[in-house]
Amino acid sequence: MDKNTLVGFALIGAVVIGFSIYNRPSQEEMARAKHYQDSIQAIAQKEAERLAQAATAQSQN
Repeated sequence: MDKNTLVGFALIGAVVIGFSIYNRPSQEEMARAKHYQDSIQAIAQKEAERLAQAATAQSQN
C-alpha cells in the first residue's frame, strides 16, 4: 500500500464516521418517536380490552 491508498482509506473512514454522526437522531426526535410508539401501543391495548369485553358480553347472552 502506498501513501495515496492510506490517505484515501482515511478520508473514506472520516466521511463514513462524519455522516453517521451527522445523521443520528437528536434526543428530541427520539423522545417524539417513543411517545408516538407508546400512544399506538396504548390505543391497541384499549382496543383489545374493548374486544375482549364485547366477546365476554356476547358469550353471556
